[in-house]
Amino acid sequence: MKQEGITKLPPITFIYDSGTSQQNLAEALQQMWSKNLGVQVNLQTEEWKVYLDALSKGNYQMARLGWINVYMDPTAALQLLTSNFGSNFTGWKDPQYDQLVNDATTTNDVAKRMSELHQAEQILMQQMPIIPINFYTNVFAFNPKLAGIVVHVNSEFPDMRYMYVQ
Repeated sequence: MKQEGITKLPPITFIYDSGTSQQNLAEALQQMWSKNLGVQVNLQTEEWKVYLDALSKGNYQMARLGWINVYMDPTAALQLLTSNFGSNFTGWKDPQYDQLVNDATTTNDVAKRMSELHQAEQILMQQMPIIPINFYTNVFAFNPKLAGIVVHVNSEFPDMRYMYVQ
């Protein structure tokens, strides 16, 4: 704020889709931003279709978004913020970022691919069009006598089709 010559942040409106977990998160953010930044945060909840419409039109100041990768690769998250990705509701565009992510998805050279993805990630972290706030977690407890249970990192439930007692 000092760099920008701002002494007090203006009020902001934070929109989120309806649901208990989203409301709890929004209220926690509202409290933390008020306490630590002195900013008044107005919360606005919308039903899913209205919420998506507002996001797609850019009709928001701040919004809650979530993403769960469907496959374990950096491109699953990095492609989300490319200019033409259908769920990039941020309005952020960076041609160099887009080119790096695109090149990484079309090369067979693993070292080159990872270098391009790291460069894209650096651009993302420098420009920061999003604010990562929380990460989804799942906690499982299993009897040590059970074997063959598969826990996929992006699944809410363990796969017990091949489970057996040792």
